Amino acid sequence: EKAVDETSNWIIPIPEGFNLPLDTVDYTKSGVFGKSSTANPEKGKKVFEMVVNQLVKIVEELKRMKIEDLKSKNLV
Repeated sequence: EKAVDETSNWIIPIPEGFNLPLDTVDYTKSGVFGKSSTANPEKGKKVFEMVVNQLVKIVEELKRMKIEDLKSKNLV
């Protein structure tokens, strides 16, 4: 298949300090954000490592929190 370059103007509502995974096909026709036509293994490795590092930060932050703070609160 051909590489596709596509962007989206949709802004992802993410709580401060957290990045949430998303399915890009929900936001662009091709499922691509950015310029896949210029992708290469080195760039892919860099992105992968950045994502893993962010996930580690999220897990570490969650480990510091009390379970009570993570549970849903009653709204009534």
